[in-house]
Amino acid sequence: MAAEVKQPFDLIRFALGERVTLKFRGDKTITGKLNGYDTHLNLILSDVEETTKKEESSVTRNFEVLFVRGDGVIHVCPPIRI
Repeated sequence: MAAEVKQPFDLIRFALGERVTLKFRGDKTITGKLNGYDTHLNLILSDVEETTKKEESSVTRNFEVLFVRGDGVIHVCPPIRI
């Protein structure tokens, strides 16, 4: 996959239909199946697990479908292929 990535959005495009991990400001992490995106990095995910760290504990929530606004995303981790 790395050889095919020539532009930043190629990484997102190749991850369509796969589970990705997103990191946000405020120690929030979301993992889910990437169903769609746009040029603002707005994302549509399904089978989502959201984890928020608060002090020394963490809170986890699950969503069937989630729309993520792109301006809060600071890191996108595509599926790891071995």
